[in-house]
Amino acid sequence: MFSINGGYQKNILRRTRNGKHDSAFPAPAFDEFCKDLSPANCQVVTDAVDEIARLRKQMVVNMLAIGEGLIKLRSVVGCEKFSRFMTEVLPTLGISRSTGYRWMGFADKLVQVFPNPVVRQQLMLLTDGKGIVCNSREEGKHGLTKVVLTRAAEQALRTLPPLPTAQQAPSKSELWVRQFLYITAKSRALDRTPGRNIDKDQRLIVRRFNRFALHYGPSAAEDLCGRLDKILNRIVDKTRPRQS
Repeated sequence: MFSINGGYQKNILRRTRNGKHDSAFPAPAFDEFCKDLSPANCQVVTDAVDEIARLRKQMVVNMLAIGEGLIKLRSVVGCEKFSRFMTEVLPTLGISRSTGYRWMGFADKLVQVFPNPVVRQQLMLLTDGKGIVCNSREEGKHGLTKVVLTRAAEQALRTLPPLPTAQQAPSKSELWVRQFLYITAKSRALDRTPGRNIDKDQRLIVRRFNRFALHYGPSAAEDLCGRLDKILNRIVDKTRPRQS
């Protein structure tokens, strides 16, 4: 159950009735959802949303802190002992081994690229890291999956001025984050333009066929070539514009 403060509820309800509220729920969505609810139930919805948003923010901060803590632990106990910790101890705390390593990768990369903790927390709160960092196909140190910046994030960093320092006002960091996310979204939209990634997609197909040939041998690869020739020609024929 979410804790409900009576005085806080009254303030929220008053702001809601005036068409303004400080809830984490966006105003249009809030108004639409609550339009058929009584004022009392509207208060409960508002408080629940605010509480979830508060807990989620706390979870994001904790996720980064846990990742940083695991990195420090590894440097103290060594890789072999740390591997046992991740397999034997961490799951008993409700965090899977893979999740722990993912948080480590995110924390490590974000600290390198965004040394300002306010910027890191805002980015993770708004995106959970999606669209900013991703797992590379390459392996990082100690056999872990390497975490890299997405192309959209790299483009945003090249476009924007240097990120604010931790000593500057938090509002400057929040403004920088909004600009960063706007540019990354715009860059991702361009990547989805038809034909823009044709070379990348062709290389991906060739790499997959190469892995198939290495795994199953030349005879199976030749057989697949024959089958694909017929299948791909049918696909091409289907995509041709029909003549009226």
